[in-house]
Amino acid sequence: MLFSIKNSGDVANFKKKVNEVMKEKLERWKSKGILNQSIRIMIVGIPNVGKSSIINRLAKNSKAKVENRPGVTKRISWFSVGNNIEILDTPGVLWPKFKNDEMAYNLAFTGAIKDQILDTENLAFEFIKRVKTNYFSILCEKFGLDENLSKNCDAIEFINYIGKRRGMIKSGGEVDFLRTSNMILEWYRNGKLGKLTLESL
Repeated sequence: MLFSIKNSGDVANFKKKVNEVMKEKLERWKSKGILNQSIRIMIVGIPNVGKSSIINRLAKNSKAKVENRPGVTKRISWFSVGNNIEILDTPGVLWPKFKNDEMAYNLAFTGAIKDQILDTENLAFEFIKRVKTNYFSILCEKFGLDENLSKNCDAIEFINYIGKRRGMIKSGGEVDFLRTSNMILEWYRNGKLGKLTLESL
């Protein structure tokens, strides 16, 4: 079942679908006289993908702690999302070892890997280097850059153009590269850069 927390119809149908999937189990419980047993569901996924947001939307409250960074959910917690449905919120999990650097970078771009693990400036450089080819016009539009001015520049120059355009200048007139890098990653993670696909690059 495809499910989006932004679609009110999906939220309304979720509990119905769960009961349909569990129909045989519910009938067995009923035949044994078990009438108050809750259906228990576990939410599992990589960090920072919205597991807690899904629970809050289904439960129609904000009991599950949510932030735009990985590692916010520290322990497993049960939440009631209906008369007979409970959902287990769990900390995000990652593979013990990545197959290649591309997979690791893609996860880091989205915030699934803590920023303290990878150098922020290098991460922003890799991000711009990867998306600049396919989404050059979009990046220029979002950051307010002159396409002719930045067309042939490399990723470092492109980030410097962004820093200048956004007024992120240190004393002495140099671009604050770290601050600009943080902004670029934050804009991508918050959706301000639009729908940029990483896997197809």
